[in-house]
Amino acid sequence: HELNEMTHTFKKVSNYHVAAEEHNGEIIFTRQLKPGGTAHSFGLHVAKLAGIPSYVLHRAERVLDRLEKQTKSEAKANPENNNSPQLNFFSLDRPELEDLASELEMLNLDELKPIEALMLLSTFKEKLAKK
Repeated sequence: HELNEMTHTFKKVSNYHVAAEEHNGEIIFTRQLKPGGTAHSFGLHVAKLAGIPSYVLHRAERVLDRLEKQTKSEAKANPENNNSPQLNFFSLDRPELEDLASELEMLNLDELKPIEALMLLSTFKEKLAKK
């Protein structure tokens, strides 16, 4: 949704996707560039073609399935915001990352000393290692 929203906010931003067709479980990219977002992500298929390990692909499939279900339920709850369906690009699978993102957003970088920034990075890294 973020990319679609950016096209309304910024005059020079456009969102396009490469058209694809699915035949017998295989994805065929048609090499046609089309305007707007797409309701389906082919990132997993591209990752498979790139040789990403199967255990990573299986985990990604579970995450994608959850995100697609979440996106569909949000679209049903807010039909007026559903201009062109697209998966939420910035969704985070790990709640602790959302907490860290919130902390980062509250930081005033102009007032942060280099040593304080280094200490914060160390704290963030420790928090992630505990999860």
